[in-house]
Amino acid sequence: MRELIESFISSNYDSQTSAQIVDRICNGRGGLLDVVESLEPLLTSENSGQRAAGTRLLADVLHGLPRDLLSGEHTSFICAFFLERMKDHHNVVPAVLHVLPCLLSSAEGFESGHHNNVLLTPYFLTKKVVCKNRLA
Repeated sequence: MRELIESFISSNYDSQTSAQIVDRICNGRGGLLDVVESLEPLLTSENSGQRAAGTRLLADVLHGLPRDLLSGEHTSFICAFFLERMKDHHNVVPAVLHVLPCLLSSAEGFESGHHNNVLLTPYFLTKKVVCKNRLA
């Protein structure tokens, strides 16, 4: 996975990388944990643009994965991560919004009782995201 992430960075965030990562995961040549570990330099960067790119890539990977690959525990953990990103720089928030339909449609998260973080999502959207028109 690391080489795909390095290629993603060096290609100025090539959008085809997510499909390659999904293919590897679906073929058993890696896992979601490998992706997150490989994305660490982007996800923890001081540069909000890099954090946004890493968050968007992770969101794109999640959109491409079959729902049966995400357990309820995975969904809950991933939701917790993205909910924290809602508090990040405004450049990162669109990537978080992009992943929400994917996470909310994950039936596993609701069936297995690991749904608290999923259910907090609407709360964060209404209470924690500051709208620009509120600031005016």
